[in-house]
Amino acid sequence: MTAGQTYTINLNAATSGGLADPVLRLLNGNGGQIAVNDDFGGGRNSQITYTATTTGTVYLEAKGYQSGTGNYTLSARSSAPPAPTDDFRDSLADTTAPLGTLNVGAAASGRIETGGDTDLFAISLVAGQSYTFGLTPGAGGRLADPALRLLNGAGTQLAANNDFGGTLNSQISFTASTSGTYYLEADGASATGTGTYSLSAANVTAPPPPTAGAFDIQIRYTGDAAYQSLFDQAAARWEEVITADLPNFTSSRFGTIDDLLIDASVTSIDGSGGTLGQAGPDELRPASAGGLPTHGIMQFDSADVAALAGNGSLLGVILHEMGHVLGLGTLWERAGLTAGTNQYDGAAALAEYRVLTGGNETFIPLENDGGPGTAGGHWEEDIFRSELMTGFASGGLEMSRMTIASLQDLGYGVNLAEADPYALPGRSNTLALVQDDPIWGVM
Repeated sequence: MTAGQTYTINLNAATSGGLADPVLRLLNGNGGQIAVNDDFGGGRNSQITYTATTTGTVYLEAKGYQSGTGNYTLSARSSAPPAPTDDFRDSLADTTAPLGTLNVGAAASGRIETGGDTDLFAISLVAGQSYTFGLTPGAGGRLADPALRLLNGAGTQLAANNDFGGTLNSQISFTASTSGTYYLEADGASATGTGTYSLSAANVTAPPPPTAGAFDIQIRYTGDAAYQSLFDQAAARWEEVITADLPNFTSSRFGTIDDLLIDASVTSIDGSGGTLGQAGPDELRPASAGGLPTHGIMQFDSADVAALAGNGSLLGVILHEMGHVLGLGTLWERAGLTAGTNQYDGAAALAEYRVLTGGNETFIPLENDGGPGTAGGHWEEDIFRSELMTGFASGGLEMSRMTIASLQDLGYGVNLAEADPYALPGRSNTLALVQDDPIWGVM
């Protein structure tokens, strides 16, 4: 190297038999480290840019992360690398790159090449139709923390989202007021974030009209139509349990709601065996009006849902997660129904627990395993086993009188006679138990 000259050194996986995760080090003439790099630009390849302080010999060390093996290519050049080509324009005024296009019901992919880059996509929407727009990391060199904005035809922001539903993914729900061209803007939440992404748009299925004088759960569903009927079945089951209507609520975000609106989706999150999904209320009535939920979300990973549908447990999982949206586990502490560590003492549910045990217990034990989202938000698995609202799926997932009574403790009007047959293990439980399958830990 020559003093004052800037060099760029790249260590890349070879096309054939490539080293999965190359690591590059730059050493001085004595073998001391000058610089090191692993995972450059959102990918697994490595790059070092270095301005030499002295003229002389330096050394490049190529290796694989941990015990990785494979073929690689090592290159060096004495000039800064060329700026990456922008795949989509940054704004309506930008003419240096093409404008992206996205159709409803489809997905598009792209890359944030440099920190601060944004990609703009045009999409045609119809007045009165509701849509869901999603932005998730793409394949290989994934954008770690995507952020999404929706713009009108003039480029004015209408909505924005970063980190939806407890994940780093982004999602926007929107009802178009006029027909025409709108724009979706994808970028990284971090000023230095780079990598690939996937952008999608879907029609939201309109919920059925509410039933006058009864408690209504309206489902706005997006995703594979094969699963929609299970969400409707779960809503109908909870509507059998909750009998008292609530006053309509006018939401600044969702309009008039009677009585609970749920945005439910089956979408790609992180593949099979990772995060099943997330569920819970995200808008409540004011405390003066009872504080019960008006809106909630239920989001499931399509890869995991396929497995649950295959073994016949998906309806039970949806019932469980819808219970969280209604407030079971998610609003207990807010409603003052817990005492001490992992103890529930709401009067109605506690009375039903005493019937189950034949004793005079002072609290219902809550789950103490499973981490945040599971511990404290479910009935204790070791005691209640096959009951619907334990933190792990086992047995018949029966909805007990205790669970329905907990809804009463929250302020709902309920019919306890709608409970499934249920007894504590060892006390003539009529349904066989199966091995625990920890498929949820929410939310």
